[in-house]
Amino acid sequence: MKQITIITKDYHGLTADLAFALAGNEINIETLDAKKIDDIGVITLVIDQYKRALHVLNDAGWNPIE
Repeated sequence: MKQITIITKDYHGLTADLAFALAGNEINIETLDAKKIDDIGVITLVIDQYKRALHVLNDAGWNPIE
């Protein structure tokens, strides 16, 4: 399984927004780890459709790191 990491400004509802974007495209989250460092959110995901998730997250405005 491959991981996707997203580093972005932290805000209330960040993980919900990510989950909503993926669920709306029928992509399942296998694992999710979220950390807050000052005002930065670091989210690490393992999902069931890796390449598709990269495109969905990128199109939604996040810059996923492979």
